[in-house]
Order: sequence, then C-alpha cells, then structure tokens
Amino acid sequence: MGDNKSTSAIRLSSGALRGRVAFGSVAERGAELAAEYYGEVSCVYLDPPFMTGGDFSLSRRLSNSSPRVALDVPAYSDKFDADGYSKMLREAVSLSRELLSDTGTLFLHVDSRASLLARQALDEVMGAENFLNEIIWAYQSGGWANTHFPRKHDVILFYSKTKDYFFDLTAVPCGTVGGRNSHMRRAVDESGRPCREILSAGKLYRYYDDEPVYPSDVWTDISHLQQRDPERTGYDTQKPQALLERIIKCSTREGDLVADLFAGSGTTGAAALASGRRFLLLDMSDTAQTAMLERFIGQPVTMDAPVSRGKPEIKLSKQTGLGIYIVSLQSFTLEEDMQAGLPPLVKRAAATKRGAAVSLVCGYLDSGVFTAYAGKKRDGKSLEPELSVSVPVYDGELAVLITDVLGRRFCLSVPDNIEGE
Repeated sequence: MGDNKSTSAIRLSSGALRGRVAFGSVAERGAELAAEYYGEVSCVYLDPPFMTGGDFSLSRRLSNSSPRVALDVPAYSDKFDADGYSKMLREAVSLSRELLSDTGTLFLHVDSRASLLARQALDEVMGAENFLNEIIWAYQSGGWANTHFPRKHDVILFYSKTKDYFFDLTAVPCGTVGGRNSHMRRAVDESGRPCREILSAGKLYRYYDDEPVYPSDVWTDISHLQQRDPERTGYDTQKPQALLERIIKCSTREGDLVADLFAGSGTTGAAALASGRRFLLLDMSDTAQTAMLERFIGQPVTMDAPVSRGKPEIKLSKQTGLGIYIVSLQSFTLEEDMQAGLPPLVKRAAATKRGAAVSLVCGYLDSGVFTAYAGKKRDGKSLEPELSVSVPVYDGELAVLITDVLGRRFCLSVPDNIEGE
C-alpha cells in the first residue's frame, strides 16, 4: 500500500475556500499568478531570504522527551551574491505590483544585510515616491556579540502602489495611554477622568488614560518567537503571527485578499484567517509545503502542491460506524535507503510501527482533487503516535494524505477490503 496516487489539488476542508497555497518560485509561477490575480490583492507581504549565506531547515519532532528526538529537514538555501539577490527581489516586487490593486500596499521584510538592496529594488519597481515607512521591528532574542553592537532588529519597508492607497492605523491599537510609562503629568479632567497632560509652546495637550495608543515606525511590543513558543512549527525563520496580523489589519479590510510570495511555514495565511481575510501563498520549498499542509489541517485552504515521490510501507485500517468511517494508520515504515541516513535516535524512533509518520488526513478523491474532512497531527508526547480520524460516509473514493518525518507527502486510496482490520 505504499504507492502514491497523484492529486492535482488538495483541499484541507470541505468548506468554502479562503486560502490557496501554490508551489513554485516567482520566476516559475509569476506569469500564471499575475494573469489569474491581476489587481486583486490588497496587501503583499514579502519575507525573502536575508542573504545570510546559510541553509535553513524544518525541525521534524518525533518526541519532546529528553533527549529530544528530532530531524532537521532541509528547507531552503540563503546563499546569494548581490547580483543574484537583487534580481530575485526585483522579480518578486514586480510580480507583487501586478497582483496589487490600485489601493494596495507592499511590505518587504529584510534585515540590515539586505535592506539597501531591497530599498533599491522597491524604488525602481514601486517608485521612490510611493515609499511610506521604514519600520524597525526590534526584539530581544538572539545572541550577543563582542566585535560590534548586537543586531536586534529587522527592517520592514512599506510602499504603496499608488497615492490612492488604503491604510487604517486605528485598526491596530497597541495599548492605552494609561498602560504606558510617560513623561507627561498625571491629572484628572473636570469630570474626574484620568489623563496625562503636557504643556508645549504655551498649549496644554491632554491624553486620556483609556484612549488607545497606536504604533509608530518602531515596533518593540511584538516579541520574536522563543524556542518553546507553542506557535512554533519547527520551520526556521518563522515570524510571529502577531506581526503579520498588525500588517494585515492596517492595510486591508475584512474579506480582502493578502499575498505572500515567500510563504515559508504559512504565518501570513494563519494571520489572514484569524483576521477574516483571504490569502494566496507561494513557496518553492517542498519542505515549506509540508509545513503549511500540517499547519492548515482542517482549515478552508487548497494546495496545488505535488505529492512527494517515495514508497514507504503503509498499512491502514478502516472501520464503519453510524454514518462514519474510522481510518487509522497501523504502520508506516520508511524505505531502507531512507533509514540509513537517519541519526541514531531518529532511526530508532522511526523503526517503531508509526514513528516516522507526522500527520494523517482523511477525505475523498474526486477527479484528481483530494478533499479533506478530518486530520490529526502527532503531539510529540509519544514515539508511537495514535493517528486515527473519523470522516462522514460519502459517495466517492475514500483516501488519506500522510506526511512523514522527512517532510514528504503521500496520498493513497483506502481499499474496501481492509474493513475491520
């Protein structure tokens, strides 16, 4: 039962779609996406590689016990020279401009290594006259340096497509006047309402303690994700959802379309769903696609990612209840050549009956489209995860979608003749 059944699309729930994940690079898919979504996007967020010279990965946890059992699966390489990096940025910004509506805006997230090249690409494509802000996102996490000041901030460059752009600062309050330390004098007004006052140039300015405060172009109130943050997917360079929610809410209205062309683990999509927006995500990393698939289990999302190649030994069981099927993963055995390269702890865990499996999604195949109705992801508490899901009985070809610790995906039909196993 290890043979794959190719699908042209994966729907992660049966409800009305609110998000799409596309597989490929800007160069490969740009013309197609521009033709399909031209002028429909309200906000584009770009979080490209930062020209660090490193390689990044997805940590596939099999167990959170000590020592932790995990495998780092390659996700993407960040090795560029200046010319190659600038070319990539110009391609991404050019596609973004085509996708944006006339009232749309673009946020390009980099760090100090790439900010100059990013600014040049944006000025060239978007127009220097459409520059709005250089946002500094400052955070405390990370290491310290002895040869220079520690680098503790990223840069988010904010541009509009035209002068007639949408922006709503009041949609992103970050506290109240009374909740912040202030150099202003505490006072109460004539009705007894607490406030802060300051006298400037002979004029008295009054700010009430319960009034909202809005962010400036320096953001210090959103933390970098810590190592044990429950929001973490294991994908390197993942950004906090709160950061994306601020960007999305100030630049779009509910129901608007948001795009991310370097989607990684899909934080932009998660923030869009939480904010009542729709999304279009693109990434060329097969590992990123797997991370997003697992993140969006049960969400109204479709993916056109290809199914990974490989032939592990997969055994399923199916039981029929009152109007439901209960499908369970009985065993998932990696191919011998795949096992050979695993670290000892991972190899030992993967040798258990289901230890190499990460998630199980069950649904139906119809004309090359897999529609999910239920799914489950391992919680890291056991090397032998219980992966079992219930789905309603419908006409159609019952099927499962499985991801493994190597970041691969497998879609296969559930035969009728395994009833009761």
